[in-house]
Amino acid sequence: MRPVSLQQSRLSLAIIAVLLFLSVGFLQAQADQKHLPADPPALLDRWADFNSKCRGGSGDDQKTWDACDERDKMTEQLKAHGWCYGEPGQFGYQMEWHPCKQAM
Repeated sequence: MRPVSLQQSRLSLAIIAVLLFLSVGFLQAQADQKHLPADPPALLDRWADFNSKCRGGSGDDQKTWDACDERDKMTEQLKAHGWCYGEPGQFGYQMEWHPCKQAM
């Protein structure tokens, strides 16, 4: 049996570290998906509430920033449920949430 060189050991450890890092990210994404509300309309209501607090709040109030952060999290959750905000070419005031169209 041939001895393993230090360089080979380091390479093996680096590969294991990368695989572990990717696995943890994948598992975290799976866990996040399990915590998504099953009812997109309820999520839409929460998004609208956080959006109005975000857009209507004072820029120097931490509650405004917290509302914006929560709204952004809700946005990602809605996208994960297959919802899209607006259509290409629309202005912000025209945009509404809707089920995403399937690409052909």
